[in-house]
Amino acid sequence: MNSSMSATALVFSTLAFLLSLVVARRTKQILESAEGRPAFVTPIGKSFPDIAPLLGSRGELAPLGGEMGNPVILGVFSAGCAGCAEELPVFKELMVRHHVPRERAVAILVGEGAVADAFELSLGEVCIVVRQELEGPVLEPLGIRSFPAFGVVAETGRIRSWGSGALALEKSMTEFARRPEDV
Repeated sequence: MNSSMSATALVFSTLAFLLSLVVARRTKQILESAEGRPAFVTPIGKSFPDIAPLLGSRGELAPLGGEMGNPVILGVFSAGCAGCAEELPVFKELMVRHHVPRERAVAILVGEGAVADAFELSLGEVCIVVRQELEGPVLEPLGIRSFPAFGVVAETGRIRSWGSGALALEKSMTEFARRPEDV
């Protein structure tokens, strides 16, 4: 009877050990994925910071701040961010697929140098690009400290959605397209 009890104890302790390894690995995955997510301070429904006029890198007026007339898609990128490089083509493809006019999409781009210049050139194909520092008039009030971040700002100037991936943005765009007041 002792050998059967010790075999049972060995099986249970082995299972407990394996379960603890699975839990530790999953906890590590959750923590690592949370590091790349934006920390949003501005809650959904709050007014977007009144920063008008905000000029794009080509000299265009970015349609953000105050009463805007139309919803605006917002992408926030950092040139040195691997996640931003991965999300950039997805963001661009969404803008094209959903027929978002260039003047209704804004990308805030943080960074300097050749990589930032390449980001700007690529993003400029589908949206107005505003380059600024992390402490700039958009990122500081919104509390964004990690990248990429995506959102929809309603025509009233209120933040409608936030997400950390372009696919979350697509979900928001699809939901808003169903409501006439948001199109």
